[in-house]
Amino acid sequence: MKKRLIALAASSLLVLQPLMVTQAASSDDIKQQMSSNQDEASKLLDQVNAMTKKVADLQKQVKDKDAKIKDEEAKIQDLQTKLDQMSTQIQDTQATVKARKAELKRQLRSLQKSAGDGVTGNVYTDFVLNGSDLADVVGRAFAVQKLVRPIKMP
Repeated sequence: MKKRLIALAASSLLVLQPLMVTQAASSDDIKQQMSSNQDEASKLLDQVNAMTKKVADLQKQVKDKDAKIKDEEAKIQDLQTKLDQMSTQIQDTQATVKARKAELKRQLRSLQKSAGDGVTGNVYTDFVLNGSDLADVVGRAFAVQKLVRPIKMP
């Protein structure tokens, strides 16, 4: 019986040995494939991390640009307010200038009417000639010259 058992063990070893070798070869293949898969997974994880970092950088850039846009919009709003104020001031100044021109016209007409009552008919000449002495006449002439100079300038 021992012989039978040894024979059975030997024959089963001969029959099963090729299966064990294939299984061992398959195990090496599986280990190699697992290693390859781990390498690929590591590479993909690195790519995901790189892309995540890139997305974070881009989001930061977008946030910075949004902040700059808001600052520029605030500046534009301030400038628009200043422009509106300046426009109002210009309109007020134009109205003041118009009123002053009208007043000057009225004063000149009044001056021309009163000049007809003088000796020469010219207000400036009458003013100079009505001086009490020569020094007063010369002083009045210089005063008239100073008054007339701005009127003659364009």
